Amino acid sequence: MKMGSPLSVKTYMGCVRKFLEHSAGKTDRVDVDGYRRYLLNKGLDKKSINLYLNAIKSYLTYCQVDCDISFFKVREREIDILSVEEVEKLLGCAKLSLRDRAIINVLYSTGLRVAELVSLNYNIGKSLSVIGKGGKIRVVFLSDRAKSAVGEYLTSAGICGGAMFVKGSGKRISVLDVQRMLKKAGSECLPGKRVTPHVLRHCFATQLLENGADIRSIQKMLGHSSITTTARYTHVSDKFLEETFDRYHK
Repeated sequence: MKMGSPLSVKTYMGCVRKFLEHSAGKTDRVDVDGYRRYLLNKGLDKKSINLYLNAIKSYLTYCQVDCDISFFKVREREIDILSVEEVEKLLGCAKLSLRDRAIINVLYSTGLRVAELVSLNYNIGKSLSVIGKGGKIRVVFLSDRAKSAVGEYLTSAGICGGAMFVKGSGKRISVLDVQRMLKKAGSECLPGKRVTPHVLRHCFATQLLENGADIRSIQKMLGHSSITTTARYTHVSDKFLEETFDRYHK
């Protein structure tokens, strides 16, 4: 079974465990279809059910069990992004601590996944080595502003080794810590706007695209295994692309 990030593995294992408990260990087509209906009747949305089914499929493939699984067709969700002005307003929020301001700067500057961010260790350079999905290593870069924000936070917190972003107790922050912080910052600084680690990742990719970066470079910086995933951002930038066409195609 192909392994992803520790968080993905934990999620998949939980999904498989619940399926096996519900089906009393049976793994044939009838039981999978029955579990699919069970999840639907529980009120889970189709995207969440597909996550369960994908986990079950990976497990059955690993066990060399042949079972045809039917997934729900899910309409792709529109990508949430913030405008440059909104990001600037978020970064300028007076209520942000030095740590939280540094976190937002790093997310916006690098497009890191939140699990990648919380795994970062002490670094005062411009480039960061990141272990992404599937254990793949890639390099991301900090803007001058992000590098300055990180340096100010590290100096203030007296951090000179170990985890880069920590709680008051000195322990490494968690994914949930970052999600909660951004939700609170968004409600205080950008009322009505959805602010999450992934929204900042979308902002990073969209800004690169709209400023002329090629899609293959963006793919590498985001750590996408498929160019198709990265290509979603071209839809966000339709207006920009139309303006480019009008400017250069006469």
